[in-house]
Amino acid sequence: MTRFQTFAQGLALTTVASLASLALTFWGFKRTYYLAVLIPVFMAFYVLLAWLVYLRKTSFLGFGARTAETGTDISEDKISGAELLGRRDPTGLLPRRPNLPDSRFEGFLKNPIPALLWSAFQLAVLATVLYRFFGVGASYHR
Repeated sequence: MTRFQTFAQGLALTTVASLASLALTFWGFKRTYYLAVLIPVFMAFYVLLAWLVYLRKTSFLGFGARTAETGTDISEDKISGAELLGRRDPTGLLPRRPNLPDSRFEGFLKNPIPALLWSAFQLAVLATVLYRFFGVGASYHR
């Protein structure tokens, strides 16, 4: 996955977090102060989520990383070969699974850590810009 793809996926996550923050701010709390609170909350959530995914991949403290099975869908305990009779082609060979290219969403699901970290960085920049240039979160009053 290229850096631009992970940046774009992070931008999509940033958009989701920003829209959720805006919705909670204006419809839930009705004060712009909470926008400056909710954006860093989403940023911290994305960093925490990236860290937990990393811990799961490294099998830290019993978080087991699942290994993907390769080969056919037939389990190893079926030695008789009766299950293979209907799967063989006329030459007697078993067909392979098609090697399809991964879609962008599957690439994100395989390794979401870069996109989550990009999104956390983008949310930090957004919160800083909103505070510095627009005064969002500088005071509790509207």
